[in-house]
Amino acid sequence: MFFEDDLFLDGKTTRGCSSKVFYKCRICEKLFDSLAILERHNKIHNAKKFTCAICDKKFVEKFNLKTHMLTHTQEKPRECTHCSKKFRYYRDLKDHLRSHSGVLPFDCSTCGSKFRRARDLKRHIKDFSLKEMANHSCKPLSPSKTFHCTKCGKAFQKKRSLSAHLRVHCENKR
Repeated sequence: MFFEDDLFLDGKTTRGCSSKVFYKCRICEKLFDSLAILERHNKIHNAKKFTCAICDKKFVEKFNLKTHMLTHTQEKPRECTHCSKKFRYYRDLKDHLRSHSGVLPFDCSTCGSKFRRARDLKRHIKDFSLKEMANHSCKPLSPSKTFHCTKCGKAFQKKRSLSAHLRVHCENKR
């Protein structure tokens, strides 16, 4: 999300006082995290050379056509080495492998809830309005597994969340 005070400079944008730089496509104004991704994106505005023989959908890169073809063949060439479940796309296999490893790399910066996939975190955040995100805890708190702020009584599921919250009270004293 960008605000009116966003600054655009020669295809780059910074967000207010943030030092994060984004690169903007001059044709469709889409924003990207890196110049390399913007350059790859710019290919979509050029002539598409690879056409699906089944549905006539066109692609800029041959790899994308090859991946697209899996939707027509129903082939699932990627197999989990743990449970033999098969997947059409590598990204789906990668997500699935996290279910075996227990890795939850995506976490909510507000409540600390962890997720296996980025889309699950996005859905979690979308479920709350901005107003609710300011103080949500996402799940009912079990009284035996909570950490309470001694200043205001607010409860947290994780000690690190309470520690982060306590800084608010310290900053208010300044």
